[in-house]
Amino acid sequence: MWEFLTKLKFPAIVFISGVLFAFVSLFNAQDIAKLSVTPRLTLFYPGLFVGLILVIGAVLVMLSQENLIPTVNLSRARKTKYGFAAQFGRTKINVHFGRVEKIVGVIESSGSRHAIVLPANEYFDDECLAAPNTALGAFVQERFGSSRSELFREVASARTKLVTKGQFEKEKGKLESSFGTGTCLYIPNPPGVAQSLILAAVATKRAGIGITSNLTDICNALEHMFAVINDERICVATLPLLGAGKGGLSPEISLEAILLALSVAIRQRKCGTVETINLVIYRDNDDSPPVISRATTRRMLSIASYMHARYS
Repeated sequence: MWEFLTKLKFPAIVFISGVLFAFVSLFNAQDIAKLSVTPRLTLFYPGLFVGLILVIGAVLVMLSQENLIPTVNLSRARKTKYGFAAQFGRTKINVHFGRVEKIVGVIESSGSRHAIVLPANEYFDDECLAAPNTALGAFVQERFGSSRSELFREVASARTKLVTKGQFEKEKGKLESSFGTGTCLYIPNPPGVAQSLILAAVATKRAGIGITSNLTDICNALEHMFAVINDERICVATLPLLGAGKGGLSPEISLEAILLALSVAIRQRKCGTVETINLVIYRDNDDSPPVISRATTRRMLSIASYMHARYS
């Protein structure tokens, strides 16, 4: 108890003084040695008022001390046209609400120096590129249209440059060469799209198990994403939540993992040339709610920014 009070220092002294002021304003001490006290017949209001002010002030100061109960200023995540933004060192992280295939058409772009990062499986196969109800499949359908076959050929060509991790039973009786989760495949000039593409393998698919993602897959993929960003001198990256669709992770867990991984990479100076990172939280349309509420998103972004600034 004494160690706790000495840690508080000045606020603790003020708090104790306030309690004493209030006490002597309410009671008469007849014998301190025997702890004999009686209520005052007439309250000493000035002393009681001062005591209450001191107690309330000390409590407020104690609650605001970061070494006791960290408080996070939500203004760290300021409102923007499409969501929120927070600063992580020299890198700005924006959080937008919408569909990634729609958002990239309206946010600020830097051409080939702007990379769209999309979640894929460990095989980078045509089935993954065309899968319905996934961020990658929706993006391919919306942004490529009739040029999808050309994109498929470019991805197939890029696959030949990757090292396989072996063959695995993707579906019952069907073996497929895996490139491992965490691997990133870079498409510098996709047909008909101004931005470059980075496909990040954040999911596995196995017979009898199905499609799964875990936090290690996301962290490894983001680390490899930064390696591509550094090699290609990319300054803007846009990505949806990773592993939160068919991968099975909750949107909140995915966002938390991404923010923490980005913070670590920025702190360790692995982000290189990247100046802005856009995270897209899925919202079907303007009338539908996002998969993570705005209030929760702002709080998570504020906490991540606060922790980054405090421990960098």
